[in-house]
Amino acid sequence: MEDFDRLAEQYRPLILSVLRNLNIYQNREDFFQIGLIHLWQAYLNYKPEKGNFSAYAYITRRGIVRELKKWKRKEGIEHDVDENYWNSVKEEPKAAEMAFIKDAVCRLPESEREFVIRHFIWGYSLREIAEMENSAYATVKLKKKRALEKLRKALTDK
Repeated sequence: MEDFDRLAEQYRPLILSVLRNLNIYQNREDFFQIGLIHLWQAYLNYKPEKGNFSAYAYITRRGIVRELKKWKRKEGIEHDVDENYWNSVKEEPKAAEMAFIKDAVCRLPESEREFVIRHFIWGYSLREIAEMENSAYATVKLKKKRALEKLRKALTDK
């Protein structure tokens, strides 16, 4: 653990430069922690026979950037929502609306129906679903596209 503490202090400027490059000034500590998590993963996955750690840590910088961009985008979306919108949303959908949606989902093929349930109800990411199904990420992405097209068609036809 002491090794990682020294490593974290050594690579602190790298993480801070990523934060600066992404113009992250709010929740900076949270984002810094994300950077440390990626550095920790690099520390655990590092294989000395494949090269020096500094090159490997620099490559994992892309993972930090990707994660931070995702969080930044999510933060921006969450803060841009108007408070009046949340007040206008009904507590629960009507039974007729739920039956309508359920009927549309039930008409999907079984694999697409399972995808819709896993992704939109249980909240699994596309990568997690790909791992569950032992399929490629592109396959799951295509399944999502097809399921959404069928749902849109079913919901607009009625």
